[in-house]
Amino acid sequence: MNEVLVRNTIPCYKDKDGTVIFSQNDLPTCAKDVERLSVYRLCLNGVIDSDAFECTYVSKQKNNLTIRDEELSNPTTFSTSCFSLLKDIKKKQALFTKNHPSVVVAVGDILEGFGRSCFDKELKPKTKSGHINWWIYSEAEPHNCFKEFNDEER
Repeated sequence: MNEVLVRNTIPCYKDKDGTVIFSQNDLPTCAKDVERLSVYRLCLNGVIDSDAFECTYVSKQKNNLTIRDEELSNPTTFSTSCFSLLKDIKKKQALFTKNHPSVVVAVGDILEGFGRSCFDKELKPKTKSGHINWWIYSEAEPHNCFKEFNDEER
């Protein structure tokens, strides 16, 4: 049992000077480890791999995109975005297809031991979408439990 607890840690992120800017202690109280939650995830590069499940912060760093100061104080910057509702992921897919023509929708489950998650509406009660913030554990490999969504299979 202790072995599982040791592995189930949220990555710690540091700035260029080595100062911790986000750690497991910064998770919102709504972030919970769930037994199973079916979700959709956009894979911008067209491949369902570990890179497709990086948090916003890591993705922006890799792509040399600006990370604003207010983003660094927002725990959702260090989460991976998913959606519980097909209509929401379809809207995002349409939005991202212009700049990422190979984008695919992956479908799978957030499983116990993969990380902690919470719905946006738990953080911002007026939110209506099924957006989910998912803080993936360091040792988790959720991409292995996802497959490309196919509209014909619905």
